[in-house]
Amino acid sequence: MKRLCTYLFSLSLILVACSAIQPQATPTSPPDLFKTPWEDRSLFKQGLVASEQHVLNELDGASVYHIEFKIADDLYHVIGHEAVHYTNNETVALNEVEFRLFPNILGGEMTVSNLDVDGNSVTPKYDLKNSLMIAPLPNHTPIQ
Repeated sequence: MKRLCTYLFSLSLILVACSAIQPQATPTSPPDLFKTPWEDRSLFKQGLVASEQHVLNELDGASVYHIEFKIADDLYHVIGHEAVHYTNNETVALNEVEFRLFPNILGGEMTVSNLDVDGNSVTPKYDLKNSLMIAPLPNHTPIQ
């Protein structure tokens, strides 16, 4: 009996393992976020359960971040770029937007280059041991 139980158990593992093998889907290229219109939230749909996908239609005015980066082979260096579409949903006008550079808080180093606002180059200010980057909104009516 003991031998029979062992055999059945082993057989069931093999059958389960075989049934889990499925054909691999051909990978598709990810969408180019930097060419995707800011208001297009459809690419986030697949990451939500069906019962919550309606939320995407309720996000008018939500900030949108398009981020592309490459992790170096040493796993310590990351190079990339980010574009942010920010909508001020507060009642106070803004003359600047602040970004946290979290690696700089934790003893790492993050640097930012080529910062622009609406296609115009700007020079950020830094505070809190370079962990807070302040992007000015020059020559703009403050965001209402």
